[in-house]
Amino acid sequence: MEAGRTQEQQAAAINTVSGRDTMTRREISLYENGENIPTTHTLAHIAVACGLRKPAPHVHGAGIRQAGKNRSRTTWSGGN
Repeated sequence: MEAGRTQEQQAAAINTVSGRDTMTRREISLYENGENIPTTHTLAHIAVACGLRKPAPHVHGAGIRQAGKNRSRTTWSGGN
């Protein structure tokens, strides 16, 4: 998704959303080049940093679970 930001700006935006200082320009580069895949928790932060809606509080950080029959999908709701 083109957000009109540099990799450093995108990392800073994600860090602001997550409340942590762990995202780096290098990590953004790895995601862009398909060399790493973000977790569903990180994807939620990326989505919010890009202006998409926040996930519902009861499923924040949830996602597709691969184990057994217990599969669920993140539900998106509400605005920023």
